[in-house]
Amino acid sequence: PCPRAPRARSSSANCATEPRNRRTRRDARRPTWYTDRVSAHRQERCLDDLGSTDQRVREVAVRDCAARGTWILPGLADALGSGTVAARGAAQALGRIGGDEAEALLVSFAGAEDGKLRKNVATALGRTGGDAAVQALGARLHAETLDYVRSAVVLALGRIDSPAATAALEAWTPHAPSDGEALTRALGDQGDRPTIRFVRNRAWDARVRLTAVAGLEKAVADEVRGLG
Repeated sequence: PCPRAPRARSSSANCATEPRNRRTRRDARRPTWYTDRVSAHRQERCLDDLGSTDQRVREVAVRDCAARGTWILPGLADALGSGTVAARGAAQALGRIGGDEAEALLVSFAGAEDGKLRKNVATALGRTGGDAAVQALGARLHAETLDYVRSAVVLALGRIDSPAATAALEAWTPHAPSDGEALTRALGDQGDRPTIRFVRNRAWDARVRLTAVAGLEKAVADEVRGLG
């Protein structure tokens, strides 16, 4: 008998797409009640993993929860009010999701008892960047008693590109060395003009002068690097 011709091997592109295509066709054949049940199970699992003792598991859970968008907001709201480690991960996920509803949840926990939760909430509000976030961070800037949380609030305001955030930073005076470092970075993120105004308005305070000048140096150095 004649020998068979060797089978042509699939290209690497076809090999990469075949499993995904098979999963897509398989999921299309499944009933809706089954896919909804699987989706709910995965959502419950990522919410449970927010409270894991393994930091790597928590980081993956934050990304998975954020990828589900606004559908998971009720579950994240429950986790945020649990008072456990899961609350800190829920704040991170809400910051990634963004939007008015997620921001409102974060604002309601800006003054939580747990300092680490307040820090995560402040960082998340810096990601959402709405008017409510700026107002909550500005109020927290003057009320916060923990240095590391106050630094997170300053950095969050520096991340928000709005006149209100810049005004809140300019109206605040640092109290600790960590405040000065955070303000330097925040003013550098805001650019050179806010830093110059800050120096002019607070020239009587030596701590503010040194902090703001360092922020101006950072802003100029970033601009020079951007020019190539």
